[in-house]
Amino acid sequence: MWDGLRVGVHDERPPALVFAAFPGATLTRPFIGPGVPKPGTDLVARFEAAARPTWDAGGTPVVSLKLNPADVAAGAWDDGLRALGGWLAGQPDAVVILWHEPEDDHATPAAARAFVAAFNHGRALLKQAHPALVVAYCAMGYQWRPGSRSTAEAAVWRGVAADLYLCDVYSGKSFPASAILPEHAGFARWKKEIVDKTPGRRWGVGERGILAGPTRAATWDREAAWLAGTDCALYMVWNTPGTEDDVRWVQRDTESAGGDDAAAVRELVAALALPASYRPWTGEVVVCETTGTLVARDLIAQHEAWRKTIDGSST
Repeated sequence: MWDGLRVGVHDERPPALVFAAFPGATLTRPFIGPGVPKPGTDLVARFEAAARPTWDAGGTPVVSLKLNPADVAAGAWDDGLRALGGWLAGQPDAVVILWHEPEDDHATPAAARAFVAAFNHGRALLKQAHPALVVAYCAMGYQWRPGSRSTAEAAVWRGVAADLYLCDVYSGKSFPASAILPEHAGFARWKKEIVDKTPGRRWGVGERGILAGPTRAATWDREAAWLAGTDCALYMVWNTPGTEDDVRWVQRDTESAGGDDAAAVRELVAALALPASYRPWTGEVVVCETTGTLVARDLIAQHEAWRKTIDGSST
C-alpha cells in the first residue's frame, strides 16, 4: 500500500489522454462487465483487458469485479481468485474492488452478512497468492444516508476486512450540489461508522461526482482544501455520464473552452497529487518549498533523490 494520496479521473477517453488532460492523475476506474461473470470465466483475461490500457499509460487501475457472493462462499471461485492473485503478483500495481456499492444490492442484514463473509473469503484467496495486493471495499454513499435501511446495522458492514475502504460519493440530486465530503450526510456517516470506529483503516473516495451548476467550481476548490488536511489515500473524480446517462456529471464539455469546472478539477488533481513539500506552479511545473526550486512534475522523484544526496553530504 502506498503512502500519501493518489488521485485519478474516471473518463471515457484512453488513460494516456486522461493523464495528459489532468496532470498528476495516475489512477483509472475500469469495470469488468457487463453483468456478473459466471463461475469458470477466465478472470485473468477479463482483468487484463480492463487494466492493460492503464498500465501501458504508466498508471494504476482501480478495477471493479463483481462475483456472486453465494458462488464465492460456496467455493466456486476459489481457483479463479487464486489464479488471478498469482497473475497480478507479476503485473504492475493494481487495486481490486470486490463488488462496488454492495449496500445497494445486499440491502437486508442477512444479505449484508453473506456479502461480508464472501468478500472476506475472496480477499483472503487473492492475498494468499499476492500478499501485497490492495483489495478494496467500495461503499455506496447514498445508502449510508441517515435512516437508510440498507445500513441500519452498521456493525455488520464494519466486519469487512479490506486493505482500503472507499466510498462512492455524489453531490447533486439526492444531496446538495454544493456539499463537500464532510457536509455530505452519506459520506459523513459512512466514514464515522466504517473508518473512524476502527483506527488504522486507510480510506478514500472511489467515485466523486459533483453535479453541474453555479457552485460546482467553488465546491471542487473547497473540497481540495479540505482533503489537503486529511489522511485520504485515494481520490477518484467521476467524469462520465455514468449509468444514468447524465452529462451534468461531466467536466469535459467545458474543458476545451477552459471552463471553470474543468480548471477547478485540474487544480484539485495537481494539488492533491503532489508530495507534501511541493505545490503547483504551472500545469507541468511545481515548486519544491524545501529548496525553492522549480521542478518539472515528471522529475520530482529525481529531484528528491538529488536533495537527499545533498542533505547526506552535508552531515
